[in-house]
Amino acid sequence: MKFKLFKILFINISLVIFLSTSGAAESGNSNIYIDFTKFENTKKYNSYILCPKDYCKNVTPNKFSPKIEISMVKLKNILINIIYVSQRVKFVKYKKNHYQFVQKSKVFRFPDIIDVKFLKLDGYVSFIIYSRSKYGLFDFSMNKNRVENWINQLNSKLNEGLN
Repeated sequence: MKFKLFKILFINISLVIFLSTSGAAESGNSNIYIDFTKFENTKKYNSYILCPKDYCKNVTPNKFSPKIEISMVKLKNILINIIYVSQRVKFVKYKKNHYQFVQKSKVFRFPDIIDVKFLKLDGYVSFIIYSRSKYGLFDFSMNKNRVENWINQLNSKLNEGLN
């Protein structure tokens, strides 16, 4: 019985590793841009979403994104540069202030998909970051840690600019 369970587990892990390294993991729904005003998060335990208050109507964000009084171009430059220099991050696509990236885990190279959308709302700029695991039920807070790390770096860069 133990051998049978081990065999099933081994086959499942092998399949996930094959899919994540073959490039098939980056296809799927990544060709669809998310409409965050109608978005519903189906990955509650292996995702993290940062969104302006009252913007993502059908989902409760893990945190509200800040309202920032700088130009959208400057905000985009700062945040996108922070993301680009992160380890194992690959740019996937861009359309009208909506970027998509894939970051693979260090050991097994499981892909996490990250959408970043910049918004201009009522005299300020803000953004949405939706980071989620492609596989599995739990992510051991990797998506949360990634997003919070990027926000901490963003806050540091913004504070440097004020001094």
